[in-house]
Amino acid sequence: MSDAIGQGAGRQLLDVGAGTGRFSGIATAQRWGVTAFDAAPEMLAVIRQRHPSVTTVEGTLGERLPFETAAFDAIIAMRVVKYVPDTGAALAELARVLAPGGSLLFDLANGRSLARFGYPSDSVSFVSPSSVGPLLRSVGLLPVATFAGPRLPHPVYRRLSGRRGAGMLAATERALDALLLPGAGARNLIVHAVRTRCA
Repeated sequence: MSDAIGQGAGRQLLDVGAGTGRFSGIATAQRWGVTAFDAAPEMLAVIRQRHPSVTTVEGTLGERLPFETAAFDAIIAMRVVKYVPDTGAALAELARVLAPGGSLLFDLANGRSLARFGYPSDSVSFVSPSSVGPLLRSVGLLPVATFAGPRLPHPVYRRLSGRRGAGMLAATERALDALLLPGAGARNLIVHAVRTRCA
């Protein structure tokens, strides 16, 4: 995230699906003016308590965002876009509120994931890696980089907590990386895109 968005120097960042403010806190420390957007008022209350300088707005991605066009210099939307039934519409709305030249960092559920059966039925929208570029360009975004996330199903990560569990998970991911092509079968794709000058 830090590499993708850099230092804020007072510029404006939107944290979509902000949760309890993990990314909002990092961005605030990097001198961004942060607006946290989430559907859960209890999550936003935690952010207000932890990060009083962050502006909080309640709402849902998948609907028109309550922000002006080109209002933000950067947007983070981690662990939220994949839950919107219409991925293209969600990305188009994020692109609308992103200023030209601004960075968007988000993740998608990989349609070729080894872990796709770990998600509840119809709860996630899957996207094939080959369709990411055309999807971004269709809404006025230019892909900068795509990174592969972990391969194992999320419930496995929930069960194996603590230092020992983390070590086992890391070793398993390294073994899969050696056995398969790097990034092949990743559970999610982390995407860095930039808003083009012309939509």
